[in-house]
This record gives sequence, structure tokens and C-alpha cells, in this order.
Amino acid sequence: AGTVATYKSPNGRYTVTVTAEVLGGGMSSCKLLDGDQVIASKMFDHNPGKIAVSDNGEAIAMLNWGWEDEGGSRSISFYDANWALIKETSFGGNPGEGDNGGLKWVKVVTLSPDGTHCAVGTHGSEKASVIFYDSKAGQWLWGKQFGLKEIHEIAISKNDKYILLATCERDQFNVLIQLVDQDGNILWEKTLPKAFSY
Repeated sequence: AGTVATYKSPNGRYTVTVTAEVLGGGMSSCKLLDGDQVIASKMFDHNPGKIAVSDNGEAIAMLNWGWEDEGGSRSISFYDANWALIKETSFGGNPGEGDNGGLKWVKVVTLSPDGTHCAVGTHGSEKASVIFYDSKAGQWLWGKQFGLKEIHEIAISKNDKYILLATCERDQFNVLIQLVDQDGNILWEKTLPKAFSY
């Protein structure tokens, strides 16, 4: 009895499955697979939030619920391919370096192909927000607002130098594509007005 969630690496090679038990005190079983072969598994005493796995299978990012019933996450945890915890960290940096407080309603979590960086995206009232981490150290690097209200997709280049962001306004059908460097500086952008298909 329970539910199964599946998360694939962008290249489709690696999969993380999460089996949340209905019975047994809220335990969850997480497995990292290379194709059909189980590489490693771990039991958790809670139900994980969204998960991302890198293209090389060496890094896993897991959101930790704050208000699971309403979709709010309180932190993010980084694991290696053996499910060894690297670090759990909040959504902010040091005092004065970004957003330290509260929950985030995360829409997108993405790892770079080599698993060294992670981007977390949330919707905003005026602009979407992106938080960027060094996932090997579990360290917050920066948090900034970009583009339009809703985050649609985030991709990180193979060399970790570039981030491609797609934000949108669903009520106006507008899409904004932005190319950002690893420090969060906008290098290029293109607006796609009235893009009825995302």
C-alpha cells in the first residue's frame, strides 16, 4: 500500500523512485536506479518533496516539506549516489545574503549534468525567483528574481557556466527566455509574446 513518485535525470538514464508507505508510521523508501539496476536505496522517516538527479547519477537534491498538505518546502538536502547526506540547508544564505526565512512553494528543482550545482525556482508576485547552490558542499550561492511571474523551466549547461531560464505569464500567454551566467547576471533574453503552447 502507498504511492510511488518517479524522478528522472534530464538525460533519462537515472531514476529516483520514492515509495511512500500509507501504513508503518510515514516511512518512505527511496531508490536510485541506473536503468533497471538499483544503485542504492535509503529509508526515510518522512515523505520527501520534489527530487532532482544529475545526468551522471552522482548527485541527488531533495526538498523537505514544511507544510506538505499545502506544498510548502522548508529546506533542501543534497545526497551523493549512495544516499549519504552531504548537507541540509535552508533556502537562504548568511544573514543579509538573501532570503533566510520561511517556506518556499518550489515549482522547479534542477541539478547540473555533473551534479555540482543546483537551481531552485519559485513563482513570484511580479517575477520568478531562482536560488542557486553549490550542491557538492550544500552551500547557498545566490538568490535572485528573474523574468515573468511564473517559473516554467531551468536548465544548467554541462560546464556549469550558464543557466537557461524560462518564465511565463499564463494569463497573457507570454514567455521570456533568459540566459544567465553562474553569478546570476543576465547575458541574453528573448520574449515570446502570445506563445499559446509552452
